[in-house]
Amino acid sequence: VNHFYLKKDFKFKVLLLENTLFYQKQNEELHPLPELFTKNSLSFFGKVFKQKMLLKAGFDFRTMLFSSLPSYNPIIGQFHLSPAENNFFTPYPLLDAHASFKISSFTAFLKYENLGAFILENPEFLVGAYPQFDNRFRFGIRWNLWN
Repeated sequence: VNHFYLKKDFKFKVLLLENTLFYQKQNEELHPLPELFTKNSLSFFGKVFKQKMLLKAGFDFRTMLFSSLPSYNPIIGQFHLSPAENNFFTPYPLLDAHASFKISSFTAFLKYENLGAFILENPEFLVGAYPQFDNRFRFGIRWNLWN
């Protein structure tokens, strides 16, 4: 597998734009990988509430371009190559909303995944005949306690 990636972040006052572009090329007969993959994030990043809380809130956008899509056999638990007529994949943007904040030693995050389900009616497929997860909400906390 030959691959390379480019990463460039831009910050303008309180807006942060993070961009990553991956390109990879390999023998498609062995295992199909996306030839092009992008991950972009547009966020508000700064201190709020009298400069006491660090807040990062925004959107993540990802897209992948496959030339052929792998299939999955749940009985044997393996991916395999599928015939061209079984490929259901069309480029589909994956859009998530996120927020994280930090106050002293306490950190929390909130993330709502797959906002694209509200925009597009058809589910996206990253593996043949298995649609992506429905939208879901995730959260987490971390609190460092010390004397």
